Amino acid sequence: MKFRLLYLLAFLTCFSRSVSAQDVHWSQYFNNPVYLSPSNTGNFDADIRLIGNYRNQWKSVTIPYSTFQFSGEYIVKNFQNISFGVQFLNDAVGDGNLTTNELVFTAAQQISLPAFPDSKLRAGLALGFQSKRLNPSAFYFDNQFINGEFEPTAATGETNLAAQKSSLSSGIGLSFEQVLHPKHILQSSWGLFNLSRPNQGFYGAKVIRDLRSTFSLEDHYSYSDRIGFQPGIFLNKQGKYTEFILGSRISYVLNKKPKEYTALLGGLYYRWKDALYLYTGLDYQNWRFGLSYDFNFSKLTPASNVRGGIELSVRYLIYTFKPKNINHRVCPDYI
Repeated sequence: MKFRLLYLLAFLTCFSRSVSAQDVHWSQYFNNPVYLSPSNTGNFDADIRLIGNYRNQWKSVTIPYSTFQFSGEYIVKNFQNISFGVQFLNDAVGDGNLTTNELVFTAAQQISLPAFPDSKLRAGLALGFQSKRLNPSAFYFDNQFINGEFEPTAATGETNLAAQKSSLSSGIGLSFEQVLHPKHILQSSWGLFNLSRPNQGFYGAKVIRDLRSTFSLEDHYSYSDRIGFQPGIFLNKQGKYTEFILGSRISYVLNKKPKEYTALLGGLYYRWKDALYLYTGLDYQNWRFGLSYDFNFSKLTPASNVRGGIELSVRYLIYTFKPKNINHRVCPDYI
């Protein structure tokens, strides 16, 4: 009852806050667990987990925002319940092709809770290196407009246009799982990123990277052997911007055989004051494929024509096979 009350308070806190829309980071946050919190590193039933995410948005408004992320995690057996992971992110936006490359290393440890045997607590740490690059030659300058016409080959009149910025970042997180019933599991995670507050400014400008905090809560409920529901909420806050997502997924198992396991996935989510998006996916053996599309309802609707962005995700689990160590007796040749 104590843990149920904690979850209820967290849920009401999210609803009581005044939230405003922000450009999406990842719609499929549930298929990008380490993005939610470094404590989710290694929180899966396998030895290695590989995840790829891709997003393309605002194509109908301007030059598309294109984001790609890849992550890999490894559970170290018999090593203090510690798991390690690595993430690589590439993001390109705008006319000047503002490109961000980020490499992040994560580690998480599971903490035993003897007083709560049906619960699991994990703590995580993230340390990353980020590089930002801008291509000023892709911009239009006043000197290139001659007699009312744009001349792309004309001199811009600008100097010192090269722009690149590097910085370090760090983050921490906690994850908690409570088994209320074999068919009813609550999962939550919290993350706090950019603890070092790196400077993101170009040309000497000081633009501090705001702290980013995340909170997610999902209820994994098995209605039957084939049907499951995963309602949840996600809160992402950075600086003055807040993103709040509410929705649910449903899964239907087509084949329960271990080597032929197949399930269909579907979901509907609403991003507060911004978008409604659909999700569909497929589980096949060790693979999971996900596809979602955002329908924009924010103030940008006149330009976006309700179109937002498409997002793809791929997950693959690897189970390492370790043969049994069988002792053999060597017999003499004369027997």
